[in-house]
Parts: sequence; structure tokens; C-alpha cells
Amino acid sequence: FIAKWMQSPKIQIVVTLKHIDALAHFGKQYRESGFTIALIIAKEQADNMGVEAMLEERRVPQKKCLLSYEGQDNPEENFKVEYFNVILDTAIISIQSQFQQFKIYEDNFGFLYNISSLKGWENVHLMDQCKVLHDLLQDPDSMSSESDIDTIELCEEELQMLSSLVPEKLYCSSTATTYVNGVYPNASIALRLPLTIPVTVALGERFSCLKLIKTYLRSFMSQERLGLAQLSIESDVTNQLDYSDILQDISSVKARKKTFYGD
Repeated sequence: FIAKWMQSPKIQIVVTLKHIDALAHFGKQYRESGFTIALIIAKEQADNMGVEAMLEERRVPQKKCLLSYEGQDNPEENFKVEYFNVILDTAIISIQSQFQQFKIYEDNFGFLYNISSLKGWENVHLMDQCKVLHDLLQDPDSMSSESDIDTIELCEEELQMLSSLVPEKLYCSSTATTYVNGVYPNASIALRLPLTIPVTVALGERFSCLKLIKTYLRSFMSQERLGLAQLSIESDVTNQLDYSDILQDISSVKARKKTFYGD
């Protein structure tokens, strides 16, 4: 559910943080008490399938020692420690890491997810958020302080006016960009950044277009080959294109000219 929600165009980063935090809390609780429940369900499934519900005891080589103080774990306890807990610990760490990343997104771009709510903001607070966004969009390799957006224009001329024009509870989505295209250039750039989050967190299932594109982007190739790869991936779209005018222009330019000399 959370993976699908995070890929939705209507994603709200505040709600996403609540979902991820709740999932991490559930994972910690399930680690403490979920093994017994999972074992009962597994035994019921085994009985329904007519399979004996039994964990094989693994034979561990014993070392000779003077004092035998290490006890033998039963198969269930061994499975819990070496498999069940390890998987849950890995999942919990991954969820917490994702929560921290989204918290950074919320601190930087959270004010853009509900444009209409900016009407009640103080000018100083809104200016501080725009300055943070301005610093993020600077080129780290450049010695100048130029950025993709202008802080004063974004705060005083665009967002304040835009907040009074858009409908109530219009969250950052492709719909919100229709209000800014060609009119509010700084707000257009700022709104497009949060819209990339559903793509960056997408799973990229095997053989999907997103997975194929990500694979090509990770490989070292020229832009020409990358363009051909994207045309091949999006073959459903390219097959509907009309190339007759393009081919006519190319043939007229590349046509071989032959000069005929008179007698």
C-alpha cells in the first residue's frame, strides 16, 4: 500500500511520513510478538496442504571445550534468531532510512504541497523557506550564488499571489502546474521538483518501462544510443507517430544531385 501511495501523482508528503512511521512502528512490534503468530499460521497452512509442520534440526559441529556452558537452541528458536529477526531488522532499518530521507524532503519542499495554505503564513517564514530552496538549487561547482529560482520573486510576487488564486486544498500535483505554466516561472520550477519524488521511489518492476529506462541510465552510453533505447522501450508511442514529413525533408536535403552538361 505504501509503495503504491508513494508512486501516486497525488502524493502528500506529510501523509506519507505518517504511513512510513506507522509501518516502522508495526515492524518493531511484529519483531517482538509476530513470530508466534507467524508460526501458528504456518502450521495451519501446512495442515491444510497435508504437509508435516516441522523444522529440521541442523547439525552443528561441536568443539571440544573444558566447560560446556553453551546451550543447544531448538529449531524454532534458531529459525527466529537467524532468519526471522534478521529479515525484520533489515526491513526496519530500510524503512527508518526512507523515513529520514522523506523528512528531509518535507523540510525542503513541504510548503509546496499545499499552495492555498500559504495565505496564512507570515512573510518572514515564507521567505526563509524560499531561501532554503534557493540554496538547494545552486550549482555546487559554481563560485557564484546564482540559482534556478529567484527568492524574492518566488516569495513576494508568485507564491503569495498564487496562494490566493488556486482552489482550497490543491496539493502539489500535475494539476497545480497548470496554474503556473508561462506565468510564474519560479513557482513552475519549484513545483516540478516534488513531482519527481513518486518516480524516484518507484520500485521499477522487472521488464517494466521504468526498470528498462533506469537500467539504460545507469549504463555508460552515448546520448544517441540512449535516445534509440528510449524509442525502443516506448514502442507503443513511436508506432503511432507520423514520420512522412520528416522523411520528406530528409530526402529533399540528402537527395543526390547530378549535373547534366549540354552539348
